Amino acid sequence: DAEVDVLLACQDRVIRCIQGSEELYNLPTDGPATCLCRYHPSSSKTNEASVDKMFVYGTSNGVLGAFTCNNTNIKKVWTHQTEEESGGITAIAATDITHNGIQEILVGREDGRVQVYGFFEGPTLPKLVYTKSVGESIQSIGHAHMISPDKEDIVVVTYSGNVILLNERPPVTSATKEARDSSVDKRMKELKADIDKLGEKLKQA
Repeated sequence: DAEVDVLLACQDRVIRCIQGSEELYNLPTDGPATCLCRYHPSSSKTNEASVDKMFVYGTSNGVLGAFTCNNTNIKKVWTHQTEEESGGITAIAATDITHNGIQEILVGREDGRVQVYGFFEGPTLPKLVYTKSVGESIQSIGHAHMISPDKEDIVVVTYSGNVILLNERPPVTSATKEARDSSVDKRMKELKADIDKLGEKLKQA
């Protein structure tokens, strides 16, 4: 099977998967796609070996969406938009900024809003957990340890060239805590299983 070299978010309402100079397949979107990025459902990125890779994208009419793709096809996972979240999306990124074991989606909009979307009930539709207006259109959005080594900050660049650091962490809700506790429990069980397997191998040696 041919491997995808690049994904193109296009103004004609299509995301294209390109290999060499050929279009392998495409995905129609609900508006002109303006940005996209890789999304790892688990912040540990243990799904790197998975054949299906997940991506999230934004459109100029405010639709936030996700899709998976591999070397043979592309499939829409979900799309999300409400009247309160209809500003055009100009920038997008993903990181586990709440440290709950599940990546959040960072969104920058044309109207100056910076938003964080989280997943608290599995990889279904995202939920808006944080919003802040910086007063002018967002051109790019990212994350970095700027102030504290233990906490990631949101960094945006605006239309006029201002670089703005937002170090307000999205609120930790009971759902966030449950997701974090569930992630820790799962990891502990995995570690115990690995130790048990190692013990069995040592007995057989």
